[in-house]
Amino acid sequence: MEYKITVCAGAIFLNLCVSFSDGIDGPDMAWKNTVCLSFVAVKTEDMKTLLLLRHAKSSWSDPGRADHDRELNRRGEKAAPFMGRYLRESVLVPDLVWCSTAARAVQTLGLLGRDFASHADVIYSQDLYMAGEGVLLESLHHTHEDASSVMFIGHNPGLELFAQALFGGGDEALRDNMARKYPTCALAHFEFDVENWGDIKLGSGTLIGFTKVKDLQAVRIGS
Repeated sequence: MEYKITVCAGAIFLNLCVSFSDGIDGPDMAWKNTVCLSFVAVKTEDMKTLLLLRHAKSSWSDPGRADHDRELNRRGEKAAPFMGRYLRESVLVPDLVWCSTAARAVQTLGLLGRDFASHADVIYSQDLYMAGEGVLLESLHHTHEDASSVMFIGHNPGLELFAQALFGGGDEALRDNMARKYPTCALAHFEFDVENWGDIKLGSGTLIGFTKVKDLQAVRIGS
């Protein structure tokens, strides 16, 4: 019998493999004498999950339109549902969404899928339009404690700088990837070992993932 235990951001992953000897018949020979089981323990209650999503690609076709009112282009309209599907499949639909009032951010949220309108509470904030890391952190601190997972839908450069400033550990290769480019509709996933949102400080987050829509599209095409 072989087993492996992995702990990541408060979750425990147990992979257990049992091999039957040649002299003992297993319960089902179709298993080829080996049974592998995986268990995932739910993360502790004092963990907080933060998702930082940059809005999808917007249009510049109307130069006379105010920046706040620019809408998504076709590329952006196709990208957001991909990210929504990824969030659902990864069980990352948040309890609460902070969303910029800019048209491109509101459209991005709408295209993620119905789950986000029905499951998550949404706060539309004018302050998040082109907000810097200070405003983003202050908004996070004002999140109600009933929410254990929160997503921000915002803008660069503030969102990217905020993600970099939150990094305190985790996957350094993903951090370097994030630092090179934080494209539209890209998602950073952080975990924090705190009870209250107000306890989160810069440099205290564990980076779990950094996901780009083009990578999700490539996996779908290759599958």
